[in-house]
Amino acid sequence: STLKPGISRLADMRTIYNAPVTGCASVLKDNFHGMAAGIFVGYGDTKRTVIELTKNTNILNITIKGLEHVTRSLYPDVTLRAESGNVTYMYDNSIDPGGNVATYLPYSRGISGTDLNVNMSVHRLTDDNTLDFRIFNNGTQIFRTDLIGMILESDDYSDTHDLDREDNYDIVI
Repeated sequence: STLKPGISRLADMRTIYNAPVTGCASVLKDNFHGMAAGIFVGYGDTKRTVIELTKNTNILNITIKGLEHVTRSLYPDVTLRAESGNVTYMYDNSIDPGGNVATYLPYSRGISGTDLNVNMSVHRLTDDNTLDFRIFNNGTQIFRTDLIGMILESDDYSDTHDLDREDNYDIVI
């Protein structure tokens, strides 16, 4: 990650992940955030504290059904991508709404029967952000959804706190 120089206030600090913004097609390295507040350590003193960490990387295991027309011969013509502005973080681990947008690509994909299975690695998912997922066939968009919205529609997740507890999602489209 990189820090912008000249920051004099904690609220102005941003962390930007060094990931390709034009297409990340690999498993992201684990990245964690932790913060301690209200701790004072005097000169020459030591103090121990426990800091809870939030994992800011996720694996999406996506199964796409209903693509019976996608045979093995057409398989190379189907492309997928997800875009999100989730790579610029503020000091408190919230996502900077004016931050960079990244494009995520599958790091693996395969066909099982008539299902297309893809695996993607993405940065932190939050309930105030989107993960715009699209499927293309020969360059024509055939499907689009917000994967975060889809995850939050399930009974298991209702907000960012719930999303932070998980780092591996199985999604069926």
